[in-house]
Amino acid sequence: MKSINHNQFKTSEILGIDLGNKGSGNTALCFLSKNKLHFKQTQKGEDEFTLILNTIEKYSINLVCIDAPLSLPGVYFDINKFHDYMYRECDKACKAMSPMFVGAFTARAIQLKNLLKLKNINVIEVYPKKLIETLNLIAYYPKKKENKIPDKLIRKIKKEITYSFTHPNTPHQLDALLCWYSGFRYLNKKNLKFGNKKEGIIII
Repeated sequence: MKSINHNQFKTSEILGIDLGNKGSGNTALCFLSKNKLHFKQTQKGEDEFTLILNTIEKYSINLVCIDAPLSLPGVYFDINKFHDYMYRECDKACKAMSPMFVGAFTARAIQLKNLLKLKNINVIEVYPKKLIETLNLIAYYPKKKENKIPDKLIRKIKKEITYSFTHPNTPHQLDALLCWYSGFRYLNKKNLKFGNKKEGIIII
């Protein structure tokens, strides 16, 4: 991943994306506008790429933070340096799912990353669950398939994020918020990095 000049961005230019499967209605976005964080989420059957690109254009987004694998294990392009066919170093460090387990989803995420880079949009890979662990809030994080977002978790997140926002309606919106916050931490040089830059980095 190339080095990004943190000083070139404004907080309002960050977009957090919890990417869902194509047409699933589970892709959620989080962005700052008029000093308040806002959410958008696709409807079932809606093309998430269209929503993402329209949002980027409307709000002049320059840094996109995506919760999805944005690269493959390094062994597929450098067999001498890397040896694991399932996991990247960042996946192991964050205890994240292998990009190979969700091949079609990973391909879609990489496609989106490449599309954004062609438009000169900076893209980073983030992982909300690891961020929640870093903030010592994992006890309040919803279990998989739970739709209710605990009020206590939101109260604690609001102590971390100074901008106002409404209670997320879905776990996908919650994760989009955390993606955005990882981008905020990154621009303010308060983030953590996991992995090998030749293979793929997860930013928390």
